[in-house]
Amino acid sequence: MDDFVGSARDFLNRLAKSRPADVERSRIVERKWPARQEYRRDTEVIVGTQGRPLSPDDELRIVDDDDVRVPPGSIGHLLARGPYTIRGYYRAEEYNRGAFTPDGFYRTGDLVRQTAAGDIVVEGRAKDLVNRAGEKISADEVQDHLRSHPAILDAALVAVPDPRLGERSCACLVLRDGVDEAPDVVGYLRGRGLADYKIPDVVRVLPSLPVTAVGKVDKRALASILTS
Repeated sequence: MDDFVGSARDFLNRLAKSRPADVERSRIVERKWPARQEYRRDTEVIVGTQGRPLSPDDELRIVDDDDVRVPPGSIGHLLARGPYTIRGYYRAEEYNRGAFTPDGFYRTGDLVRQTAAGDIVVEGRAKDLVNRAGEKISADEVQDHLRSHPAILDAALVAVPDPRLGERSCACLVLRDGVDEAPDVVGYLRGRGLADYKIPDVVRVLPSLPVTAVGKVDKRALASILTS
């Protein structure tokens, strides 16, 4: 992953020198809210964010579980309303009540934060969280860190019930060929700056991760394996 980001950064540096600064590109995140990024020399913005809304009529909110705006820079649920954002699902009134706020903002399901410059960074999906003693842990974030370890082929973070914490986090690892035992996950993640509450409580090594019919990791099946 680090090699990929480095290559992308080098490419965008060359591109920024060869394209006008005011050229923009569109990017669809989860096909729900178009965003823009200018070709700038600041490749960290281009590589590491989803940019800003395309239209001046777009409205974004980043809120907590109670739909209250979170402080700047904090992770929250992304709500969107604008000229090309879906207004409702056909003949699905009950579903629409959960998918939209009373004032018409669409619940994208993305967990995001907004940088001081106004760019949006997607941190994960709301449905893929571990609620550890009230602290919300994005599985995507932890998984990305774990997959960057040279000994780990694949990883999935799942929630398992805990009588004290409510949920605790379990990292399920698939090791690369030739690796016989799990690496020091705790030390590795701390070395990458991950907050202590995001460090997995349990680490399990599995020969493979179960997948759904469409090829995604089946976390429901994983949780069943871990609790059986």
